[in-house]
Amino acid sequence: MTSGNPTPAGSQSPPATSENTKTGTDDVPAKRRGARPTPLPATYKRHLAEYAVALEEVPLSAGTRRTYASRVRVYLAWLAKRPAAVRSSLWPIPQRCGHDDQVSADSLEAASRFDVAYVDADGVERSVKLEELSRVKLEAARPVRSFPSYAGQRNYPGWYWSATMGRLVGFESWVERDHLIAIDFDPVVTAVASQPFWLRWSVDGRPRRHAPDFFVRVAGGGVLVLDSRPLDRIGESDREAFQATQQACDLLGWRYAVWGHDEWGGGGQPAVVGGLPASAVHG
Repeated sequence: MTSGNPTPAGSQSPPATSENTKTGTDDVPAKRRGARPTPLPATYKRHLAEYAVALEEVPLSAGTRRTYASRVRVYLAWLAKRPAAVRSSLWPIPQRCGHDDQVSADSLEAASRFDVAYVDADGVERSVKLEELSRVKLEAARPVRSFPSYAGQRNYPGWYWSATMGRLVGFESWVERDHLIAIDFDPVVTAVASQPFWLRWSVDGRPRRHAPDFFVRVAGGGVLVLDSRPLDRIGESDREAFQATQQACDLLGWRYAVWGHDEWGGGGQPAVVGGLPASAVHG
């Protein structure tokens, strides 16, 4: 999740072995070499098997396919240990996501404070008014940001093979990666794209922009725009960006959410269901 002034728009071609394979995270413990795999519930086993079958059709090396399958298995094992209320806050995604709607005449003035930039399937950056965004097939768009990797980097970007999309989808952190896996395994999801567009606006004459982490299309045409950010790391500029994104999605009739990590709000309660929590917006 990023906002502000990131690297230039565009997409980079990921190498076949681009999955980040470092071990150990704050939310997913490292697996000890030689340890026996944690048993999975039957439902999760079935989903993992379906993912493995999809991977067999992918032009990747056998070692890379094993890495993807192993990462997904570790995540599903972790998710299976969470309380039911926590799991349901993340997966499956509620089908009550908003649907594409034309911006009403009464809302055009509010929509006029925003404009949007995205990169089409041919790699061309295009700008549209907010009210035109619902007509753009964002699931076919390229990321507006690249996913660089360099020495000393504090976050862990990489690429995940999405069975839903039949191609690699980028992520900027392991929190995003876990959310991407959950999205990919959700039966109501029909498409997902990362870093789908720049939302641009100004505050007291100062230009601002924000690229949400994911655009999710669900069965029936509903849309979820998602940011992945641990709630204890949301700063003032993030609150401003999230509020603006919430307003823009409301005008489009889309659902917007911010997902945290680990217990997704703690105490078995989801961090966000149906919108930005008051704690994230107001501090």
